[in-house]
Amino acid sequence: MIGKYSEYYNKAPEQIAAEHMAKGRRRRTVFLLEQAVFIGLIILFLKGSSFIALFYILILASVALDIRYAMKGGKHFQNLSEILLADCDPVKYRRVMEIFLADKRNRRARSTLLLECALAEFHEDRPADALRHLQEVTYKSPKNPRWIRKYNVEALCRNAVGDFDGRNVCLQKLEQYRVSFQKAEKNRKIMDDLLLDLKVIFKPAGQWDAADAVWIRDRVTLADNRLDQSRWMVREAVYELLHGNREKAYDLLAENERGPLTPGTRMWIERIKSQ
Repeated sequence: MIGKYSEYYNKAPEQIAAEHMAKGRRRRTVFLLEQAVFIGLIILFLKGSSFIALFYILILASVALDIRYAMKGGKHFQNLSEILLADCDPVKYRRVMEIFLADKRNRRARSTLLLECALAEFHEDRPADALRHLQEVTYKSPKNPRWIRKYNVEALCRNAVGDFDGRNVCLQKLEQYRVSFQKAEKNRKIMDDLLLDLKVIFKPAGQWDAADAVWIRDRVTLADNRLDQSRWMVREAVYELLHGNREKAYDLLAENERGPLTPGTRMWIERIKSQ
């Protein structure tokens, strides 16, 4: 079982947000200093025509610095997802996102922060609240990969509230993204697996067949984070329960409960036990 906690496990949301923003300010200060040096060198070499090759090298280096700064910022933000993926703590994750939303300097990232709030609310078993946040999520470019994340989260939420027509619209959007990738592309395989996941998730448990059971067990085995592993383990337990393997089902649930669980997963398990 995946059970390693994140570096944020024993930290309050306010501390996590403050440390993240402080790191961002330090990165920006270093970036601006590096850019100032390069701009100074570019101006210096503009005065002479014999250094044209070096001038272009400096321009390219300046662009590379800009890209590196953006990538490091994105990676540090992505690391925060471990609060949800490893610790299964959507309440803390949402609170961190809300702190960022309250900071006017994050206005450009508003849609992304709202999307993460919605994801957290889904795992808090609050899909209706998540859908309200998702209504505000939009991106200028249709090629922005965060559209895929939005439609994925929205499909899960609409399914949870019984809006199956809305869910199917999201699935159609995801299918459009899937076919836009070439078959040999890594993104095509990711989209193939995502849609197969959703097909099993949205299929009534009583209709799961042996092939679905194999898929569910594979997802438990191949999961690279505790959040996904725990939710697929519940589905495996449900399958065993529906096929008369009550002892195995309850063993799976007991094993699952030994690790961190989101409020939504915990309530799901309680509902199964009460049946």
